[in-house]
Parts: sequence; structure tokens; C-alpha cells
Amino acid sequence: MSISTLFPLYSDELYQQSTHFAQASRYIYEQITAHQTLYAYNLNPHHGQAINALKGRLYTLHRTWDTTASSYQRTATILHLAAGAQKELEVQARWLINTATQYGAVYENNSFHNVQDQWDIATPANAVLQFLRQASLLLDKTSAHTLLKENDLPTDIDPVAFRLKDLDLLDSDSIHDLNMIVAENEIRELLHKYPNARLLETGDGHTVVSFGDIDTATNIVTLVAGVNSHNNVASYLQRTDLIHNHTASSSSATVLWLGYRAPKNISKAFSGAPAQAAAKDLQEFQHILTQRNPTARRVLIGHSYGSTVVGYAGLTNTQNSIADAVILAGSPGVPARPNASEVYSVLANQDYIGLTGANSVAIHGVDPHASTFDSEKLRFDGGHSSYFDNQKFLDLIKRVRSSDTQ
Repeated sequence: MSISTLFPLYSDELYQQSTHFAQASRYIYEQITAHQTLYAYNLNPHHGQAINALKGRLYTLHRTWDTTASSYQRTATILHLAAGAQKELEVQARWLINTATQYGAVYENNSFHNVQDQWDIATPANAVLQFLRQASLLLDKTSAHTLLKENDLPTDIDPVAFRLKDLDLLDSDSIHDLNMIVAENEIRELLHKYPNARLLETGDGHTVVSFGDIDTATNIVTLVAGVNSHNNVASYLQRTDLIHNHTASSSSATVLWLGYRAPKNISKAFSGAPAQAAAKDLQEFQHILTQRNPTARRVLIGHSYGSTVVGYAGLTNTQNSIADAVILAGSPGVPARPNASEVYSVLANQDYIGLTGANSVAIHGVDPHASTFDSEKLRFDGGHSSYFDNQKFLDLIKRVRSSDTQ
């Protein structure tokens, strides 16, 4: 039975690449030794300005070669270790396929199915197979991350970007531990200040953090932030922590979703393109939350431009809504009413965003604060940044997350 398309990487390829890097490293070291022997014999007895300059140039050249050879050797070692781990996964996969097929399951297209109704071999076999595939994916990404770190390559080309959908067999504590290994130093330092927080996604401009356990929570509130939020993680972590402390019960979870490249400033926020691009990722994230915890009540809060992201994500044509309840706070507009049973529109009286709407029209479509928009309305005194400090707003979140809609 073939497993040629089951995994993202294979031990034979890794061993081969490891050998190539090891051979290249040895060759460079041999060249350094040969050069040092040759020039020590020919140059050491001689002195003078030109000779000394040549000696200095050769020293610099050999040091550069040594750095390259060391990098190649580290790469060879990492690839060799990864190959050993991957080989064990391949051995386990072949054993699983052989065993399951002996008991009547059929293996094709990287999946099992039953042919005998009295034996359900496929379900447990597919669960183990998925675990092996996920382990290989984690090995692939962590190996890539280690290669970059060990060779001092720029972090802006780091390919490691773990997503919750890739880690469905891990609990939130394990996901946090894994992401903390590959997260940027700034994110790790911030999260050390919040021992109850769990880093669910990181890398490639994404930061998703939960307060509380998303897998066991009876309700999950997800906050989608607005302009320049991906450059202001510290502030939004503080706001999410505040929301959790003031509105959550012991069985609640509150998530900060910075899963997109938000506009850097207000002028760039006139474009709806970032919100449209982020919508699919937010839909996927909410779907994964439901898969992990089907009975949890889902509440989605969009603040400022984040409400526009929520609006686009809420344009679902399926029976699966984006959330049970949506709160749009300080919104510059949404394309339409989000697909949710409950929608709440919140606007502070002194929020400049209120000037962007005219009757039912706003910058990004319809104005959720207009009287014609189908939602429960809340107004209070304050500006655009006052929502998370306002007790009326926090009381609304507490009421909505507990499903007390009266």
C-alpha cells in the first residue's frame, strides 16, 4: 500500500538532503585545510604591506567559508534528526494500513473505509492515520523553524505559521506550548504576563490568543480588532483580558483574533479589501471552534474596522451561521446584516465613526447603527476607544454570552 502522498515530507528525501549538506560541509572544510597548508608554507616566511594584506584577505575568506561549512553541518544534523522521526511515522503508517486491511478495511486516497458492515475498522484507523499526518506536519514546520533559527536567517521569511485547523488533535495547552516555541520574542514576552492565556495561532502576521479553554467552554466570545491592531497586540491583549475578567464565568473562553493584516491607518481603512481578504480566515476559525466544541455558544465582537471584517465573514450562504450572536461596535459599515440569530449594534455618542454613516448608508455598505438596520441598539457616552472601559458595553457582552437576551 502506497503512502507516497500521505505526508508533507518523507524520510528518504530528508536523508538524501542531509547527506548532500554533510558532504558540502566536509568539502569546504577540506578546502580550508588545503588553503591554510598551502599559504602557510608560501606566505608565512614573507612579510610586507602587500603580503600582510593578502594574509588578512585569506583569513577573512577562510572565516566566511568556515561559517558556511558550520551552517551546512547544522542543517545536515537537523535534517538527519527529522528524517529519523519521519521514518518512524512512516513505519507506523505502513503497520496501520497492513493491520486495518487485514481486518477488512479498504485503504485508498489516504483514507480507510469499511466494506463489512459488522466491523467498523475505518473510524479508529482514520483517527490514528490523521494523528500520524498531523505529527508529520508539525515535524515539517518545527524543522523549518529550527533551520531558520539555527542559521540566523531573517524571521520575516519564517514559513512557520500554525493554524488551529492544523492542530485539531491537540488540546489548547499543547497548542500553546507548541506555538510558544516558534512565536516571535515580542509575543512570548507579552504572553508571559498572562499565565492563563493560550496562544492558538502565530506566525505570518497572525496572533490568536484565548483566555479560558475553547474546548470545554460553554460560551466563546471572539474579539476581532480594527485599524493597526496587528501592530498593537499588547493593547488588545489587555482589552481581551479585561473583557474576560468582567464578563466571563469559570466555564467561558474569550478569544482575541488578530488573524489578518489590518489597515495601518484610517486612510487605508477606507478600503474594504483587507476585510474581504480576512473574511474567509475568520469564517474558517469560527468553523474550527464549532468543530472542537459543538455545544458552545459563539459570540463574535467586531470593533471599528473589525466589525467590517465580521460583516464580510457573516455573508454566509449556508445554514451554518458565523456565530450565534454578533456585536458590532463603533462600526464604519458592513456589507449586510451578518448571518446570526442575534445582532447588536453599539455606538458611543462621541465616537467619530458615527459621522461616517448617513441614514442607512456607511463607508463599507450599510450602517448598523441606523434605525433601519435589524439589530438591538446600545448607545452610551464615550469616544471611539472607550468601549472596553464602559460598563454598559461590558454588561451587554456578559448578557449576550450567557444567552440572557431579555
